[in-house]
Amino acid sequence: MLFLFTGLPMVMAGDYNNVYRFLQTPGSPHASGLGGNVVSLPDTDVSSFMINPAYLNEGQHRHIGIAYLNYISDINTGVASGSYHIQDYGTFGIGIKYMDYGNFTRTDAGGQEGGSFQAYDFALTAGWGYEIAEDLRTGVNLHSIRSSYDRYTSSALALSFGLHYTLNDQTHAGLTLNHLGRQITYFDERNEPLPLDIRAGISRKLTHLPLRLSLTLHSLNQWEQRVHPDDESPGFTSNLFRHLNFGGEFIFTENFQVRLGYDHRQHLEQKSDNRIDLAGMRFGLGLNVNRFRFDFSHNNFSDIGGLTQLAVQMRL
Repeated sequence: MLFLFTGLPMVMAGDYNNVYRFLQTPGSPHASGLGGNVVSLPDTDVSSFMINPAYLNEGQHRHIGIAYLNYISDINTGVASGSYHIQDYGTFGIGIKYMDYGNFTRTDAGGQEGGSFQAYDFALTAGWGYEIAEDLRTGVNLHSIRSSYDRYTSSALALSFGLHYTLNDQTHAGLTLNHLGRQITYFDERNEPLPLDIRAGISRKLTHLPLRLSLTLHSLNQWEQRVHPDDESPGFTSNLFRHLNFGGEFIFTENFQVRLGYDHRQHLEQKSDNRIDLAGMRFGLGLNVNRFRFDFSHNNFSDIGGLTQLAVQMRL
C-alpha cells in the first residue's frame, strides 16, 4: 500500500502525460451508452466491476461476459470477465482488458523501411465486492498493467476502490477511486503518473415514467479540465460541465432497454465548428434473452465517425 500511494502526489498534480489511458475506455457498452463510466447503476453486466468494484454482488454469481469495441482505424479493444460468489466471503471477479493498435512500419529518420512492429496495452484485474451493511456495498480491484510499443515496454500495479449505496428502490449512489498506483518498469527510465480518476454519481428512476436518469462527476481529483494542455484555463461553469456525464435509460421491460448519454468534455474535444455536431452523444440498447444478456452502444466521434461496442453475458 505504501508503494502504491507514493504515486498519488504526482497524479494529483494534474499531469497531462498520464500513461495507460486505455484504462479509462469503458469496457461495458451498458455504461458507455449512458455517457461513460457510470458508477451508480443498480444492475450492471459483469464487466462493470472494472468501473466500480462495488458492482460485484451475489446476483452475478457464475456470470461470464465478453465485449468488443471497434475503435478508430484498425485499433481493437476486447474485454473478458467473470464472477463467482462465495457465501460469507463476498463476490470475486476477474477481468482482462486488451487494446491492440495493429501493425506499424518501422522507418528511420530518412524514411527507409526496416520491418514492422506491433503495439498493445493489457490489464489483468482481480476484484472483490462485499456487502458491509444493509444497502451498502464496497469493493476493491487490483490491476496488473503492461504496455508494449515495439521495443519499449512498461508495467505497473494499481488499486481501485468503490462504494455503492442503495437509498431506496429508485435511487442509487456510487463513489470510486480508480487506478491509484505507479509504474514498476518505465518506457525510458522516467516514472509517469497513472490516470487516477475519482468519480461520484447518482441514478434515480422516475416514479411515473419508465426512465432512469444518471449523473456522474468524473476527474474530481483534478478540477481544471482543459480540452488540450495548452488551452486557457476555463471558467467555473465551463469546468463544472466538463466534469459531468449525463445518461438516461428507458426501461420498457426487464428484458429491453434503450439508453442515451452525453459526455460534454468529449464534445468539446471533438466537435467541428462548421456544423451542428453530435460529438459526445451516446446511444445504447440492452436485451435479455433467457440466460443471455446483450448490450450495444454507439459513441459519436464527430468527423472521425463513431465507435460501436458489443457485449454478451451469460449465466453458467
